[in-house]
Amino acid sequence: MKPLPLGAHTFGFAWECGAEQAIEQLAAAGHRTIQLMATPPHFDPWQSDSLRTDRLRRIIERHGLSLLALDLASSDINLASPAPAVVDFAVAAYSAAIDRARELGARWICVGSGRRHALLSKANERLMTSFRTAFARIHDKAHRAGVPIILENHPQGLLASAADIARFLDEEGYVDTQVIYDVANAHFIGEPQTQG
Repeated sequence: MKPLPLGAHTFGFAWECGAEQAIEQLAAAGHRTIQLMATPPHFDPWQSDSLRTDRLRRIIERHGLSLLALDLASSDINLASPAPAVVDFAVAAYSAAIDRARELGARWICVGSGRRHALLSKANERLMTSFRTAFARIHDKAHRAGVPIILENHPQGLLASAADIARFLDEEGYVDTQVIYDVANAHFIGEPQTQG
């Protein structure tokens, strides 16, 4: 079978099977670029287990795959929470995911922009203060670990559109941070994907 030019995310497998089985299935389908959903029970980023990561890395290498990024479930974390303990938990989750990404040889760690308040839109600028500080902490950890960040648009995030993300990266001076543009997420906010 000729390798497919498109990559695949293990998101659809997160509640069906573990990461090893998902990666094997994606490789068998001809994919050569993958993104790994880092959430229990699929793949627990908090669990530091060199045997598990060695096993996963061997599967990736055996199939000649490229691991694009590790991605945390946005439902489990919020970098924009007004509660410092919630932000600290989210930063710790990203820190663990960065460690696992380094162990697995992932190219990037995928970061979202927290969650905005759908009913209290005036609170969103205040939530950006939490997000800015949290993102800086994650960026510092990722830089020290040698695992660059890619920032993803998300319909529930403070940076939901391409313009929002571009403005944030420009204003904050994150010239080393790239963007992963999810066209399905853009659709949910009504952003024309080609324009985005």
